[in-house]
Amino acid sequence: MQHYRLPTRLLDWSESPLVAVYFATDVEARDDSDGVLWALLPTHLNLQQLKRDAICVPGSGDLRQLCVEAFVGNRNNPDRRIRSVLTEQSDLRHMVQQSVFTIHGCNTPISDLPAADTFVARIRIPAKAKPAFRQVLQIFGISRASLFPDLENLAVELASLDFVLRGESEVPEKTDG
Repeated sequence: MQHYRLPTRLLDWSESPLVAVYFATDVEARDDSDGVLWALLPTHLNLQQLKRDAICVPGSGDLRQLCVEAFVGNRNNPDRRIRSVLTEQSDLRHMVQQSVFTIHGCNTPISDLPAADTFVARIRIPAKAKPAFRQVLQIFGISRASLFPDLENLAVELASLDFVLRGESEVPEKTDG
């Protein structure tokens, strides 16, 4: 929902390491700074936060109140825990990005939670390596248009490609008149 500028306590993750690398090395992000790939063991997070070795599903008792609190903007949320959530893939973008979520009852970063090293890891991607990562992702078919499958993103991707028309080895020179 943050893509649509809705304040929310949901954080989206991907089950695909390739999709995660795409976002960590995205060309629209600053290329002069390192990228970061975060890896999460969702059942271990829930074990630490809920004392339950499972991933939550929408409608479960573990999520009901926290979901309400996540969208009403209550700064005094009584449930300060963070949970990993597996949702139904009803949105095309979520399906192609293999989205899963964490829902946050507090502003504490996951990496600052007690025993965080048992369920989350931070992998740095040096800024100078980002272009090489993007080339490899292209080979695997991971691109803006494949992850944001709509006409606008397809057009942006197509406009960035160089095409050679059949029968033409070079573009004709522009003439006056």
